[in-house]
Amino acid sequence: MAKPEESHINGGQITVHSSIPKMLFQALQKSGYDAETIMLNSHISMEQISDESARIDVSEMDLFWREAVRVSGDELISVDFAEQAMLGSLYGLGFAWAASDSLLQAFERLVRYFKVICTAGDVELQVNEDDVHLVLNIPVAPEDVFFPSVDGALTLFLQLCRLSYSPGFSPEQVTLQRPKPGNADKFEGFFNCRVKYEASHNALYFSKVSLEQTLPMSNSRLARANDDVVKAYIEEFEGTSVASNVLGLMIEMLPSGLPTLEAVAQLRHMTPRTLQRKLKAENTSFNQLLDTMRQDLAKSYLRYSTRSIGEIAYMLGFSDPANFTRFFKRWTGKSPSLFKSDDAF
Repeated sequence: MAKPEESHINGGQITVHSSIPKMLFQALQKSGYDAETIMLNSHISMEQISDESARIDVSEMDLFWREAVRVSGDELISVDFAEQAMLGSLYGLGFAWAASDSLLQAFERLVRYFKVICTAGDVELQVNEDDVHLVLNIPVAPEDVFFPSVDGALTLFLQLCRLSYSPGFSPEQVTLQRPKPGNADKFEGFFNCRVKYEASHNALYFSKVSLEQTLPMSNSRLARANDDVVKAYIEEFEGTSVASNVLGLMIEMLPSGLPTLEAVAQLRHMTPRTLQRKLKAENTSFNQLLDTMRQDLAKSYLRYSTRSIGEIAYMLGFSDPANFTRFFKRWTGKSPSLFKSDDAF
């Protein structure tokens, strides 16, 4: 593959997609401010936000947020920011979101492809019996975070829900680490639910049944096509390794059965022998990656789901719970039940 242009990639740096500053620019412009000057003062150019493949250094985006709040005097400009979102934003992720079977599936895509939006932090999906928590994890201490940028992520997530499902769709609750702002009514009017401030997590809380409804634009073929666009984009700006790509394919294939070397090689358009050779060049193997995937998913299911150990065993392709317990103990030194009880504390 040809080397991407320099404007498309920020090797080793933390970046955001160009849609993010573009939406903030549009919000400022719509409110009558000199958006271009404010953005240029943050070292972001019109050319950059017009390039759908461009990545923006997160330090420049942080400065843009700070300048936007300073000039507008609006601590909750994130609401106006989110209202500029379109399904065509975020290099295919918006279209993949809208074509998902449900908002729950769209959230699963968000978790998988969050790095399109930002390469720092991650989104965690906690699925319980009756409700679902969408948690934004930021690798910065709360006292060092500029809260409007975090607010922007949560307002964007909700706006994408409204664009793809219903304009009146709202969560049951929102929790934010930030202190309560002076103009909190604007926030609560946008979220249309209870907002808890100075919380331990930045999260959106939904009833599970509301996220399981079929989306109006649901189209599995279109969703998969946009998945391919998003994955190719990530490979371009991240230089994704063969091992990372194989691991992603394994996770996608697991619900249909335990992935095999032959099946993954076919999806990669190469022979099993060639795939093994490429993985060996990256100091790993298909079986090592399979073990890694099962370990990570097992720990995640034990920590965050209410599923029984038997259910988890079958989901991960083990023939019976005893087999799973034996393998898990070899991986971690603990039985699944002991791991789950220890992690609860």
